[in-house]
Amino acid sequence: MTTWHNSGTAKNQWADAPTDPELTELLDLARVQCEAFAPTLPDPEVIPIGYRLAQLAQARAIFTARQTGAGDTLGPEGQTVRVYPMDWQVKSYLRPTTGLPAIG
Repeated sequence: MTTWHNSGTAKNQWADAPTDPELTELLDLARVQCEAFAPTLPDPEVIPIGYRLAQLAQARAIFTARQTGAGDTLGPEGQTVRVYPMDWQVKSYLRPTTGLPAIG
């Protein structure tokens, strides 16, 4: 049975992962975002592999987006705007596209 990632399983697949508690927070946030975007599972105890891959990919994307510097400012006031969008590839893990029927 496949489950959501935790810090132990994520570290096995993400060599330069941050340490806890940051990694756990990233995985928790990514899971919430994945569950909000993905179709509802018939059995919430059985997690498809695509959901698990999406969770780890989204956690990595959030981590990367957090790595901002002084150049990431907006406007004369120098306000920082951080957006953590869900990447198209993560979305495709959660909602794979299917082929369109041919007319012919």
